[in-house]
Amino acid sequence: MKNGESIEIEVDLPVSMDAAWQAITDLERMRQWYFPMLPDFKAEVGFSVEFNVECEGRNFLH
Repeated sequence: MKNGESIEIEVDLPVSMDAAWQAITDLERMRQWYFPMLPDFKAEVGFSVEFNVECEGRNFLH
């Protein structure tokens, strides 16, 4: 994979559209579902955030 390329993944979730939207736009739900270390998030144009995820002694910048 070259720098700047992206990966697209399609997933069917067994939840309502509202629950899925909240999981990707609401900070507390994002922390509950998959990113407990997320420092901040705003679903608005221009907002950016970085955080590390550690797995098996390796760090992954998100």
